[in-house]
Amino acid sequence: MITVNSCISTSLGGIETLIREVQSLFKGTGARVTEFFKYRAGKHVYSESPAVTYICYGEESKAGYVAKIKTALNLWRQLKKLAPVGEDLLVFHPTDLLYIPGAVLKANNVIMVQTNRLDIIFTPLGKLAMSLRGKYINHFTVYTSFDEAELGALYPQFKSRIKIIPRASKIEKASAIPAQSKKLLTLARVFEDQKNFKAMVEVMGLLPADYSLDIYGDGSEQEVSDLKTLIAHDSRITYKGSSNKVEEIYKEYSLFLMTSRYEGFGQTLVEARSQGLPIILFDTFPAAKWIVRDGENGYLIPPYDIAAMSEKIITVLGNTQVYTSFGQRALVLAEETSKGAINDSWKGLSIEL
Repeated sequence: MITVNSCISTSLGGIETLIREVQSLFKGTGARVTEFFKYRAGKHVYSESPAVTYICYGEESKAGYVAKIKTALNLWRQLKKLAPVGEDLLVFHPTDLLYIPGAVLKANNVIMVQTNRLDIIFTPLGKLAMSLRGKYINHFTVYTSFDEAELGALYPQFKSRIKIIPRASKIEKASAIPAQSKKLLTLARVFEDQKNFKAMVEVMGLLPADYSLDIYGDGSEQEVSDLKTLIAHDSRITYKGSSNKVEEIYKEYSLFLMTSRYEGFGQTLVEARSQGLPIILFDTFPAAKWIVRDGENGYLIPPYDIAAMSEKIITVLGNTQVYTSFGQRALVLAEETSKGAINDSWKGLSIEL
């Protein structure tokens, strides 16, 4: 199996988590597992696997168009040199299809994996890649039936090749919901343009003084610095940094908050759901309404209604009956994203397993 992605899978992130999980399916099979990555960005909280060959193709020390061209050529040359045949080739960004030799695409089982909202991944260059190289895609995995319908409308020729595979929770389902408190949690890559931490600060500003919010995640030095500045005036909001002990973290909180402007699926949402946490988030991407059933295990808030979000937080955490009902429903829904069920779906696409 070969994966091609921007960041190495030893860092935090939904795509990186998926890559590690799919790689684990090949454990003990004797199959070659190769990971191509562009950057070693972010904090590495997982160790490299001895069963995986890691190949960096990015020009990390340079910037600008020259570096981008060299990076694309590096990927082309390295894949041509590897010359794989009959392997599963997982590609996470449509534009990368342009930088993979046609002979490599033709000789392998190409699986395009949805990583974000479709209008985000299908940039002008992404659309060009689909036009020129889409014929080589054997399977296109999407998160939900909503994404399936949207992709089918954009590319009718792919309808028979679309496979719905949600993200699996990487932690086992909890046996009980956390104790009720007024402690809010978010886990996210620190990237303001997408995650919209500014909205979280505004929401907290409308909540009573006994509510608190902890933020876990990693990002560039500048993004982390900007986040610390943003939350500095509210002592109830704390940036906790990154951690790979997520199961322990979820047990300490009573509600998961998300204010993203867009997401692909929301790996942390299925994890929070698996631990019995009610979820409140802006309805800004198709998978949101699949993970959070409005009024059952959380609330979907119209973008970007700060007042409505703060009101719903109080509704959930200020009422024991609502909190308990939402938490228990979350545990029931968590069965949809159990690791075993999702891994079976990936095995069904593989020519190696």
